[in-house]
Parts: sequence; C-alpha cells; structure tokens
Amino acid sequence: MKPQPGLKKQISRESLGDLVEPGTLWIHSVPQAIVDSVSDAEKRRQEAINEVIYTERDFVRDMEYLRDLWIKPLRESDIIPEPRRTQFLDQVFWNIHDIIAVNTRLRDALNKRQKSYAVVEQIGDILLDAVPHFGPFVSYGAHQLYGKYEFEKEKSSNPAFAQFVEETERRPESRKLELNGYLTKPTTRLARPDKTELPKVVEIVKGFLNEVNTETGKAENRFNLLQLHQQLVFRQGEEVVDLRLPEEGRELVYKGPLKKRGGSQGDSAELIVFLFDHALLMVKQKSKLEQYKVYRRPIPLELLLVSAPDEYPTAKPANARQKALLLKNMPHAPVIPVKESKGGFSITFVHLGRKYYQMTLWASTYVGQRKWVEHILKQQEIMRDRCQIFETVTLSEGFFVGPNRINCAAPFDQGRRAVYGTADGVYLSNLWENREPTKVLALLDVTQIDVLEDYQLLIVLSEGQVLTVPLEALDPRDPLAALRRAKRIASHISFFKAGVCLEFAFYVNKTGWRSRKDFMVYWEGVPTGFALQFPYVLAFEPTFVEIRHVQTGAMSQIIQGNNLRCLFADTPPSTTNSAAGAQFNPYQQAYPQSANPYARQSMQSVQSLQSSHNGYAAQYSNPYQPRPTTYGREEILMVSDDRIMRLQMRIPSLPQ
Repeated sequence: MKPQPGLKKQISRESLGDLVEPGTLWIHSVPQAIVDSVSDAEKRRQEAINEVIYTERDFVRDMEYLRDLWIKPLRESDIIPEPRRTQFLDQVFWNIHDIIAVNTRLRDALNKRQKSYAVVEQIGDILLDAVPHFGPFVSYGAHQLYGKYEFEKEKSSNPAFAQFVEETERRPESRKLELNGYLTKPTTRLARPDKTELPKVVEIVKGFLNEVNTETGKAENRFNLLQLHQQLVFRQGEEVVDLRLPEEGRELVYKGPLKKRGGSQGDSAELIVFLFDHALLMVKQKSKLEQYKVYRRPIPLELLLVSAPDEYPTAKPANARQKALLLKNMPHAPVIPVKESKGGFSITFVHLGRKYYQMTLWASTYVGQRKWVEHILKQQEIMRDRCQIFETVTLSEGFFVGPNRINCAAPFDQGRRAVYGTADGVYLSNLWENREPTKVLALLDVTQIDVLEDYQLLIVLSEGQVLTVPLEALDPRDPLAALRRAKRIASHISFFKAGVCLEFAFYVNKTGWRSRKDFMVYWEGVPTGFALQFPYVLAFEPTFVEIRHVQTGAMSQIIQGNNLRCLFADTPPSTTNSAAGAQFNPYQQAYPQSANPYARQSMQSVQSLQSSHNGYAAQYSNPYQPRPTTYGREEILMVSDDRIMRLQMRIPSLPQ
C-alpha cells in the first residue's frame, strides 16, 4: 500500500542518522508523521521489510564473528598443529568466506534501499537478484556434519583447542552462544525469506532449500558409512570382507535392532542389522569401544533370500496382475527349508551359494517385521532392474512334471523349434506356437540330445546308446515311427559332444601354462553347468545363475531360481587370451560392464573365455525371432522346476 497523499515517499533516511539497530521497530525509526500517514496493513508490511533488513545485517555480523574471532586466531596461532591446521579450518568452517561475500552484497543493497526511503515500497527485486547466488548455502549445509565431527574430535583430543573454545565462547561478542550455534546459522538463515517477496523469489528459495536437504541427506549418509567403516571389527580368524562402504554412491537404505531369539526362548541378545544398497550386515554393538563386531558374514543382496511369515496378510496390491505376468517369465523362487520359529515376528535371512548359512532374527512388532521385508525386496528389485543384462523367457511350464522330468534340450531351426529329452522319450516343441510339446520318440532315459542341422539329424543318448534319427522321420502322431529309421552309432556311452570339442581350463597359453597368474575366479555357488555368450560366462547352480564378464571376472548379474539346470548351451571354441586381469570384490561398486555392485572373481575353473566371434550378441524385439547364421547356436536353455526358459541378452531401452 502506498503512503497517503501529501507525503513524499522519497524522503531520504540519510537525515535520520544511523541505520536501524537490530530489534528496532520500523515505527520507532521514522518520524511520527510518516507513521500516522500509512494504514495499519502498511505498518505491518514495513515492519516485515524492516525485519528482513536488520536480520540480514545481524546474520552478516555473525559470520564476520566466525571469521574474526575463530578462523583468524586459529590460523595465526599454534593451537592447531601446523601440518593439519589448514585442513581443520577448511573442514570446520568450510565455505564461510563465500557465504559472507554473498550476504554482504545482499546486506549492502538492502541497507541502501532502507536509507533511501522512509517507506520502502519493495525489496523483492533485491532478493530476486540475490537468491540465484545462494549456491554456497547448499555446499555448506551438505558439509556441516563433517565440520561438527572434526570440531568435536579436536576438542576432545587437543587441550589447547578446548581451552581456546571455552575462552572464546565466554567473550561478550559470543553473546552466550556456543560455536555450534553460529555454525548452524547459514542453514537456518536460508529458510527465512521475505514475507513480502515476489512468488518467483519464494520458488527459487524453495529450490535451494530442497537442494540443501538433498545434499545434506547425501552427506549424512556418506558420513555415517565412513564412520561405520572405521568401527567395523571382524572376529579373529574369520575372513575380512571389504564392504567398500566409503565408495561414492554407496547408500545405507535401512537399519535397526533385531533380536536373536523371539518370544520366551531365553537368549534375547540384540543385533544391529544394516541394509545397504548392495548387502546385508549383522553386527553386535560394543558400546564401550564404539565398535561394531561383525556377527555373521555379510550377505550380497543378490545372494540373499528372506523369509518371514505373514500372520496378518493384507489384500493383494493393485499391481498384482502385472507382477504375476512378470514372474511368469522368471525362474521359480528358491525353496530353502527354513527352521520353524514360534513366538514373535521372525525373519530368516539365507545366504545362498558356497558360503551358505541361514539366520533367524526377531522384530519386536509386526510392522517392524514387514518394514524389513519390504525394504529388502524393494532394494533387490532395484538391483535387478539396473543389473539386468540377461532376461528369461518362458517356453514351457507345467508339462514336464513328476517322473517325466526333463533332462536335456536342443534348439534348432534358428531357434524356432526345440527338442527335449526326458525319462520317457523325446518331445518336439514349436516355440512360435503356444502349444504343449509333442512326443516324437518313444525312448527311455534320454540324458543327452542334439541336432546336426547340416545333416538334418537328431542325436540321442538313451540308456547308454547313441542313436541318430532323421529329423524328417519325427512324427508327432506316432512316437514309434521314427525308431524304424534310427541308427545306433555307439553303445555303453555316458556322454557325447557333437561338433568342436571344448576345453575347460584357466586362462592358458599355447603350451598349456597359465597365462594370467593373477586371474582366478571363485564362483559364489557350486556350478553344475556353464554357458558362454560373449562377453559373459554363465554358471548354473541349483539356486542361481551367476553371470560374469569374461575378461575381468567381474560379477555382472545373478538370477535366483529353484532347481535350476542348464539344458543347452552351444559354446564356441576356446582361444588363448592375453587380456589384462584385475582383482575385484563381491561388494564392489558398479563397473562399466554392468551396473551391478558386485565384482569379485569366483571359482577354481573357468573356460578359456575369449572367443573369436564378434562382441555382443545382436538384439531382437521378438524373443523367438530367428537369429542370423553364426558359429553355433546362441540359445541358452535352462529349467527351473517345471518351467523351461530361454536366457537371452536384454534389449536395451531406447533413450526417450
């Protein structure tokens, strides 16, 4: 609101003496005639403007207090030893000088406006010009936790500094405030915008506040992880696992106490459980030493199976149908016998693979139990989405059950069709048609099968005999007809391989000696089968498929499943390889080959893994589309219980 007629708003404040002191009301700083000339609403507006101006002056004075009574004396004295003095001041006071520079300009502009007009019409334009330069507040807020930690650490270990702190905080200039009270002012100052400013100013300030909160959260996460990394202690004689907690991008997702026993079962000792973005950690807190003793080996999330009885099941989620469709193209979840627990709200954690163990802990409430399960499953889903190099496509389900267990498979006709060997014969399936497989050969105990397409022959290992059958003789209407044209080419055989023989070994040179002595892969599981789709090697064990990069050994992906077996993988011949190797860790941060935080070498044997064909396999929009003719067949078939699946490289999403 403008002043009433008869008064000039341009009356200079220069004649009114010094600037208004902090806390002085506007009505006490201007002539009474000006006060009487404006409405009550305008008086309130002028008081709000006045408050913004004098609190800005007060804030700059507080920052100059830090500069003159803390930073300068500490920099010019020996209170902090010279070798670490500069780093200490930088850590504790961070970018205070930048904040002083930004706010001094703002203070001077506001002072000039207040000195020029008795009734200040607006200051929004000044704020609008200043707030885009508030970036130093974001950096300061994000670092504040580190500064406080360094201050407290120095104060507890340096008597000279502790004395300086006590003496300085007693000085009149400190206004009975401890140092921490001044160090927190930059973050709280940003949240006090002008009540009369333009909406655009409000939005800019809100943006900075959101950024401060985000960066502060990230900094607090990094600080807590760094502190935890220093406090972890492994039991004597146990393998020390590097969780790589200080790495950029590492995140603490959830933490809390869980009891070792539930209900009235005696021992109710408490463990602290940490859920990171890549692993689960259980520790016992040693409060006297401020240490955490690792209770059991940390579990990589992709090797973690969690089981918790839901005593109060709720309705199915709205996206249950979508999840069901997704699960149809995934292996069945691993089924691990879990010891039954009575009383309390139990959660059983299972470490899959060679380091297998299971551990049951108890939450104090049902809500606490469900929170743990939800956080773990959500983080595992995030990991799967960002690490999905291979995907699975279901080809058949619910057909090969009971005694008619599938033993082997072989695709042919450029992936359009497949033959399956079972305990009671050979079955043929057209993968482009949604039909059940059809029995085409009445044989017993078929343990191996393959197709030589160049000769249009089916090779079958049945009851120790190797038979060949022309593909044209296979008759879905008569499983006995093709037997009349079958030829037995060998007896008393337990294994055959058609085509090029494969070598399974470490990386070796032409003379058979290991060519990369620093390269050793230790599989996380106990593989029963292998496949190679360059540049990845796949190892199949009953509860998961382990996928690694062939040149580094880095873990790229794990696909969990139940009763997993590799049915078919046509691997190209091995060659010598001289690529440089490197050591990795299963809890390591992402690598260029994948977005997976695992990257350790795994198992004692690995194929001579570099092949002569070109890099990555081509991608196709139709999972059943025929592939171009190359050496061998790219199809990898596996089974999980009664679900037959094809493993194929995932089609990357096109950028939006």
